[in-house]
Amino acid sequence: MQNQSSRPAKIAANTIVLFLRMFVLMVVNLYAVRLLLNGLGQTDYGLFNTVAGVVTSTFFLSSILAFSVQRFYSIALGEGDNERFSCIYSASLNIAVFSSMVIILLLETVGVWFIMSFLSIPAARFDVTLSVYHYSVFTLVFTFIQVPFLAAIYAHEDMNIFSIISTIEAILRLAAAWIAGRVMMDGLLLYGILLLVISVLITSVYAIVAVRKYSCCHYVLSRDRSIYSQLLSFSGWYTFGTMANTGMNQGNTILLNIYFGPIANAAFAVASQIQNAFNSLCNSMVLPFRPAMIKAYAEGNHRYVCRLFYANNKVICFFMILTGFPIISEMDVILNLWLGTYDSSTLIFARLTVVSVMLIAFHNPISIIMHAIGKVMQYHLPVETTILLCCPITWILFHYGLPSYVLYYVIIGLVVAAHALRLLCIRKHYAHFSLHEYIVSFLWPSMYVVIPGIVLICLTHYLFDAIYLRLLGSFILFPVVITILFYALCLDKEEKIQSRKLILSIISKFK
Repeated sequence: MQNQSSRPAKIAANTIVLFLRMFVLMVVNLYAVRLLLNGLGQTDYGLFNTVAGVVTSTFFLSSILAFSVQRFYSIALGEGDNERFSCIYSASLNIAVFSSMVIILLLETVGVWFIMSFLSIPAARFDVTLSVYHYSVFTLVFTFIQVPFLAAIYAHEDMNIFSIISTIEAILRLAAAWIAGRVMMDGLLLYGILLLVISVLITSVYAIVAVRKYSCCHYVLSRDRSIYSQLLSFSGWYTFGTMANTGMNQGNTILLNIYFGPIANAAFAVASQIQNAFNSLCNSMVLPFRPAMIKAYAEGNHRYVCRLFYANNKVICFFMILTGFPIISEMDVILNLWLGTYDSSTLIFARLTVVSVMLIAFHNPISIIMHAIGKVMQYHLPVETTILLCCPITWILFHYGLPSYVLYYVIIGLVVAAHALRLLCIRKHYAHFSLHEYIVSFLWPSMYVVIPGIVLICLTHYLFDAIYLRLLGSFILFPVVITILFYALCLDKEEKIQSRKLILSIISKFK
């Protein structure tokens, strides 16, 4: 069992590693899109995204299964039960294989029928597009197969391994995008084949690392049906939460199309890209804390669970302010550099979506504890039902002539209401949580940074006319001031000690 005194340093190091990984992947993925557009052309790139979209609509299921399996792994590690870990590993591998078979059956029957019946594909490119679809199906299958191995890496908090492998995967995908436009054979077909090869390779690497590094990752024939029912029940309610958010986004897309047309849809699509980028940032801030909190809960060390809970909230708050405030302030410059031309609704949507994601991010520490407890239904049912109210409320407001951006005010309002429900849930089901302590230890100190941050970023935006001075103030001066304020006013004594230790350890590595 890992020494508790070394855990804060490992969590902090993992947070930095994943934060850096996120930026590398963002740059690589954006450049890959540019290469694909240039190499394949708009038609083939559009065809790839269309048929791959049919497949990737089920990608979130593998992520849900991975987090579900990691939760049970972490519980077993916290209890020191290696035998149960092996049983969970074997059960999750069986579930992943069975799920893959079901996916192949559905996508190769219903999916093919959908493509042939409803999608508009040029006749000259139909055979190639269908072949790419088949390759995409098996690419997804290998994503499911890697779940038990990836979850083992999460549970053991080896985020450096995950960061290295996932970065290599992104670079290989970038290479595939570059190769696809520079060979004599059909670029679209080659790109589909290369993605499948990369998926097989990365899954193999995850499997080899997990089996060789972790002794508990060995297959056993387990007849314990409770493991399967617990995994599937947990995943099912987790899926409900994810599908609620997916349904909200798809429903809003349809409503915008009905009332405001494709221009509003384009603005919403741009905002969704920004939302995805911020969600990736948020996940990077949560992933290092998740296994440690679940292990501490399994060990019965509730004091340490609460320390990690408040530390995670503060880390999220710090990075959301550090990145979110400057991006909201300078969104017009960012959109101009990114898109060239855009309309006013795109700017409003983009700014408001950053606000909504910043607020949504704070549910993660609560979710970790509720998942550790196992009260998944009691948590997700009321919270996600509240989120699903977005579409009917938005429909009513649109029906009475309110502008398109009111959609985001509804989302922000429901996110705040859902967070209140999350606090009530954790207060009811986790006796060690104190609402008073949450306010005193996190919310109140955070205001000492949030309010000066808003004032500072507004002054920077409105006092400097020259764009380069505004960008210098927003993205260099502002982070420095916020870091100082956050350290001085938001961290407690123990958190300051751990922060200084981390900074000194980083400096020592460069000497």
